[in-house]
Amino acid sequence: MPKPKKGKINAKVKGAKRQAGNARAAARMVNRSQEESARNVATDAELILQEHAPRRSHRLARGIRAVTVGDQVILTAKAVDPDSGFDYVAVSRFGHRKKIIKPVRSGGRSRRARNRTRLASGRFGTRRPAALRFYSLGQLWILPSVRGFKPTSDWVQDSMPEINAAARDEMEQTGNKIAARWSS
Repeated sequence: MPKPKKGKINAKVKGAKRQAGNARAAARMVNRSQEESARNVATDAELILQEHAPRRSHRLARGIRAVTVGDQVILTAKAVDPDSGFDYVAVSRFGHRKKIIKPVRSGGRSRRARNRTRLASGRFGTRRPAALRFYSLGQLWILPSVRGFKPTSDWVQDSMPEINAAARDEMEQTGNKIAARWSS
């Protein structure tokens, strides 16, 4: 039995080009709406986190930023102490590991003072024990140790229900706007 020949079928549908153009326009409109919603959610999340951030120096609240990448929102926080260069965001969220903080050398060993040391004049003299030096409330504090910070709760986790509710409301509005545009 001979094989059937392959044939070409040409079909033209009136209005198909217009329908394809409408579908592409709808896809662009959906993408634009989602990106706009992501920017709105980013602004809301930034304000909510700034509201929940600890307010000792206001440096943490000023360092919270929200950036949109496509339809995603990336939240960052940076709070660097200008004197020491230490970024204390993690400490503000989770606290210190130790209950009592004592001064240490850069290698991590404790700084114990020698009883006798050579002074600038060349004579031997006694030296005070090592101490933590920091400025707070406009005053220099010199303490041999300080109590570690232990927050009662994580301020980021406390703000997440509010951020999720704002995102849910924004996406619902976007969905309604797309549905109204698509149905007309």
